[in-house]
Amino acid sequence: MGWTFYNSSGQRLSARIIADDSITTAKIADDAVTLAKMASGTDGQIITYDASGNPVAVGPGTDGQVLTSTGAGSPPAFEALAGLTPWTENIDADTYTLTDVGATGNIWNSTALTVQSTTNAKLRLVIGSGDASIVFEGPTNWVVGLDNSASDQFVIGNDTALGGADKLTIATGGDVTVSVGNLVIGTAGKGIDFSAQASPAAGMASELLDRYEEGTWTAAIQGSTGSIGAASMTGQGSTYTRIGRMVTVYTSVRATNIGSWTGTMRIGGLPFTNGGIGAAGSIGMLSSTALDATVRACHIPASAAYIEFKAGSYLDGGMNLSEYHTSYNTQVNVTYFV
Repeated sequence: MGWTFYNSSGQRLSARIIADDSITTAKIADDAVTLAKMASGTDGQIITYDASGNPVAVGPGTDGQVLTSTGAGSPPAFEALAGLTPWTENIDADTYTLTDVGATGNIWNSTALTVQSTTNAKLRLVIGSGDASIVFEGPTNWVVGLDNSASDQFVIGNDTALGGADKLTIATGGDVTVSVGNLVIGTAGKGIDFSAQASPAAGMASELLDRYEEGTWTAAIQGSTGSIGAASMTGQGSTYTRIGRMVTVYTSVRATNIGSWTGTMRIGGLPFTNGGIGAAGSIGMLSSTALDATVRACHIPASAAYIEFKAGSYLDGGMNLSEYHTSYNTQVNVTYFV
């Protein structure tokens, strides 16, 4: 059998005679209102509440806008992203991964991590113990950081962890060690600057060590006049070292034929032209047909690229090339400044 309900006036109850808003919240079961029973809205809108506590729809915004709080008393709104401001985030995890755009489940949806501030921007790694490092992984791996196991040295290494293939270290005292490779000065005229030293000499002109070079050069016995002709050299052993402006040359050479050279004896072919001041050298061996006891010496005249030989009691004349003996090597050593 069925039941029929009546009100106090004897009217049968039906949906037609139930007054508007007469069903209280308590009469509606939890989760009883489905999406199908909600009024239709606009795609992209969000339901929120106004200052009176009434539900309102917000949006939709436009592409690139974000939902922004407008403060108490008004609903949020879709607005353009404002300029970045400094922020701090505490991450309670052993590892926090920032992944690149395009991967599924990105944590950091960007190709760059930017720390922006109007003053004193910092990216800080704080550790209680162990190493603090940043690893760059790619075709070649690099790591930079603080190596706690090596007296807190700052390390640049060719690996994914410190201590594996360290290339450069800076000790806490300031000493720099290049473990593998060379320290390359990539710009001409640059080098090691010693300007912090105390009490330089009164005539000091530069405290920059900007050049080092060593190698060989081709020495050639020649005369102050004439021409090369059929001149021929043998027994070459000529080297040089340059440190800054200072050049030291050594040669051991013999001419088997002096060709068409005449005048006084010289050795040409210096690797660098001498500067504005002459430089005296030393003779280790000099082959000569002269049997006199006159003194022999050598020097490089100012702005010259050859070694000149002197003779005479006062070294006031050049050694005649005609005295040169082709049977033995001539050996000399000279230091000069370019």
